Amino acid sequence: MIRAVVMEMAMSETFSRPADLDAAVLAEVRSLRDALNWACNTLHCEMEHLRKLSSFEIDQLQLRYRMAMAAPPERCGPDMIAQPARGPMVAVSPMGLMPEGEAGWKVEHVGYRGRDCARAADAFDVMERQARRAARKGGEQQAPLFSALQVSTGRRYAMLVERHASSGMRCSSVEAQGGGSGQGGSFIDTVIHEGDLIRAMHRAIGDGSSLAIRRIRPSQRGTRAGIRDRALVDAVCLGGMTVSAVLSAHGWSVYGDNVTSARRALCAALDRMTMAYAPPRGSKGIDA
Repeated sequence: MIRAVVMEMAMSETFSRPADLDAAVLAEVRSLRDALNWACNTLHCEMEHLRKLSSFEIDQLQLRYRMAMAAPPERCGPDMIAQPARGPMVAVSPMGLMPEGEAGWKVEHVGYRGRDCARAADAFDVMERQARRAARKGGEQQAPLFSALQVSTGRRYAMLVERHASSGMRCSSVEAQGGGSGQGGSFIDTVIHEGDLIRAMHRAIGDGSSLAIRRIRPSQRGTRAGIRDRALVDAVCLGGMTVSAVLSAHGWSVYGDNVTSARRALCAALDRMTMAYAPPRGSKGIDA
């Protein structure tokens, strides 16, 4: 439609007369027509190329994309292979205290042959990477979206929920079965303790909608109602969704104010979860 209008304007005798259109404007219209023709021809060639691809070639392209996304960081060394089911990985530098002199200690990299280890990337990594990319485009310095304690609480919550959900059967393999040790209750005690911690975190999250989100006017926040704090935390920590993805999934318009309000609500929920998770003074905690 636009292409036809521009070409009609550029080629029409009415617009080509000096009385109606000067030479500079006419040259600009013709330049726009040429650029539009080039873009349409390029798009047409790309579409024809995609149509000629067989299903096998499309599968190969998808496979190469998944393998590229699953490639481990180079700092982890060549021994770690790509695993598409594992998803993207993030390099982590293992640090430890090493003796220095007779009574001193120093922090050193303790990875095998100087290599880093890796862990699976989660929604917090994705959001931080997106924020850094946006800051680089604007030439600004990006501050962390979440504190280290908030990220640790979110990942610990995901670990607890996943481990507790898979604790229905203990060591079903023959190799893991042992004799009677007189400590048969330790397993079920751990399961009960983890369940209590998860319920305490759920109570800290609460069942209401975030107050920060409800301050957004209905004309700006989209077509749906507010998002529950529990749904926001579970979608990010357990579902691996970014805050923008959660807003889109609930029918909200994704723009700066909505994303900022939802992220603040998530930070507040993580802070409350941290207080609920923190063991009382003098106790050994869950990992003891």
